Amino acid sequence: MTQVDTPTSVKLLLITYYWPPSGGMAVQRWLKMSGHLADMGVEVYVLTLDPKSAHYPTIDSSLEFAVNPKVQVSHVRAFNPFVLAKQLLGSKVPQTGFSSEAHSSLWLKAVTFIRSHLFIPDPRKTWNRNAVNAAKKIIDEQGIEIVVTTSPPQSVHLIGLALQKVRSIRWIADFRDPWTDIFYYKKLQHSVLSRFLDKRMELAVLRSANAVVAVTPGFKKLLSEKVLPAERDKFTVVTNGYDGDEVEQRHAEKGVVFRFMYSGTLIESYHIEAFFESIRRLSDDFPSIEIQIAGAISNPYQQQLEQRYPFIIFEGMMAHEAVLAAQKTANALLLVGPDGTEYNGVVPGKLYEYLRTGVPIVYIGAEDSDVAQILQTCFAGETFERVGQEAEMDAFNVSLLKRYTEGAKESSHNWTEVRKFKRRYVAEEFLRVMESLLKR
Repeated sequence: MTQVDTPTSVKLLLITYYWPPSGGMAVQRWLKMSGHLADMGVEVYVLTLDPKSAHYPTIDSSLEFAVNPKVQVSHVRAFNPFVLAKQLLGSKVPQTGFSSEAHSSLWLKAVTFIRSHLFIPDPRKTWNRNAVNAAKKIIDEQGIEIVVTTSPPQSVHLIGLALQKVRSIRWIADFRDPWTDIFYYKKLQHSVLSRFLDKRMELAVLRSANAVVAVTPGFKKLLSEKVLPAERDKFTVVTNGYDGDEVEQRHAEKGVVFRFMYSGTLIESYHIEAFFESIRRLSDDFPSIEIQIAGAISNPYQQQLEQRYPFIIFEGMMAHEAVLAAQKTANALLLVGPDGTEYNGVVPGKLYEYLRTGVPIVYIGAEDSDVAQILQTCFAGETFERVGQEAEMDAFNVSLLKRYTEGAKESSHNWTEVRKFKRRYVAEEFLRVMESLLKR
């Protein structure tokens, strides 16, 4: 990997909604990227919402100790409609930003409708005005050259758009997810007018930003095709990644139970049941199988799965370090993305954490997806469609179980390819994007 000679004069302001004590994968990209950039000599300033004003799907206070001390963090306060909705709806607030499922209550559907008409592009926009004012002060006092806005929530990019109009900065819009093509967008009950306004905001950001970074090739293609061909040179890919050393010489350890592990948010629209059914079919011949699920899941959906699949163990939310430790001791890792070929560019951030473990990965998704391409390149696992590949899925699971009982070597990863996703390397890639803007 090529090392970057970092000019110490680079000054970066990162504007992000998700920051410790927020937990989950949403915070990992820039928590770690900011630390690596700071170690390379970049002056990193972070502007985020005060935790007292924020609403995070998950909390992981341990991540506060993972912030690089060289990174200077500022907070702003603001009204947050999620707090009010939480008081009214309790645990019924959907995880995907007020996107209601088909069977949701009329009250929840009403809240979703309000969300999509009064809060465009999303309810977390209520901190934008305070964030713009705070960002202008930081830019002026510190001589900031580069501003990065990272989404979701997509409304954070409107902060960058506003700053670009009043300050001489280079602005990078970093997309961890699509905007109007996000997998739950159709559930947000947009009207023709609100959808038009949302798309207009999206296009303004894509056309105005000095650079647009996407975390996958699929997302880059999706976003860049919204602008004119002459405007597409500024679109690039900087993937997510992983920290820590790789487990290269992993061998199966014989034990009482063969454990599959899934970590992260699990929602019904993922249709993960195709994999659970495979395990059910094999359970008579291989009774000592369990599936460990660590992460956020709605109570009704968890109850449904518990009734149907007694081999699933629900751990609830776990601290990030505990999740990483559990991944390394699992016998196989389960990954699933949104259902539908239009989501082929979705690469869950936990894939990169999975890769470093050397543990075989089973991905439930499209064979022509970005995830499938990464698994194939890294020799790290197999991809199976939800429908039509039941026999192939069963056969692969049987092969994993037999290798386990025989004590065979588990890891066959191509570590040269895997290491391209180390966060230090990813940070160097992002630094190149910044340096190229400063030269213009």
